[in-house]
Amino acid sequence: MNIDYPGELQIKQSICEICDKGIKKADTCFSFIKNMTKNFGFEKIFHGVYCVIFICFLVMAVIYSILSYLMGSMPNADNIVYLSAFLTSPLLFSILFFLSYIKEKSSDIFLIKMTCKYTFFHLMAYRMFIFSLLSVITNSFYIIFLAVKLNISVISVLSISMSALFVYSACLVIFLIRFSSIKAPILLSVLWCLIHLLFFVFQTGYFITILKAVPVIVWGIIAVVSTIIYLKKLPQIALKGRNIYAYN
Repeated sequence: MNIDYPGELQIKQSICEICDKGIKKADTCFSFIKNMTKNFGFEKIFHGVYCVIFICFLVMAVIYSILSYLMGSMPNADNIVYLSAFLTSPLLFSILFFLSYIKEKSSDIFLIKMTCKYTFFHLMAYRMFIFSLLSVITNSFYIIFLAVKLNISVISVLSISMSALFVYSACLVIFLIRFSSIKAPILLSVLWCLIHLLFFVFQTGYFITILKAVPVIVWGIIAVVSTIIYLKKLPQIALKGRNIYAYN
């Protein structure tokens, strides 16, 4: 009795077909955003946090107004812009993230959201993507306004701002994935603020010199690399276990 066995090429083709059809591929950031938007819609994903977004923009408007006013009377305001671009760029993103998290965690239906097919982590990852876009747009307008007002290089200051924003964002996402408590991301944010505040208070001139000495191309590379890491890691937040953060 002769049995026809499949050849090596046919075996490889069958394996590839099984893998393509049977194994679910990991979402990229953009496919994740596309699927979430298609399944839920923008309005439902941000339901309940519009007031948080409004408060955050109101707070940042006050902060930016105060900084702009102070820089108008400073003798070395053009140098302070570089420091301001680096220090304040992650502020809006971090405030949006933590306030929205606190708002959701205090909700009566938070634990129910952790039992659904699409948990709070799916909403968190989607919102973080939108928050980063809002931060980029807001920071860009602020930086361009200051740069034109003080007659300094827009590209240089903008590259510093984007680098700081996405380095912080990438670190925050990694901490959210790696640790099972919100305390670690909070600690990261506190340390980020304290370290840069110390530089601002005690070594202002030295820190500004470093910021200005780094070529624009280097800041651009830092911004691009950190953005890629951020976008690559962001969908992994949705894979967190349902018990993570629920009781921490």
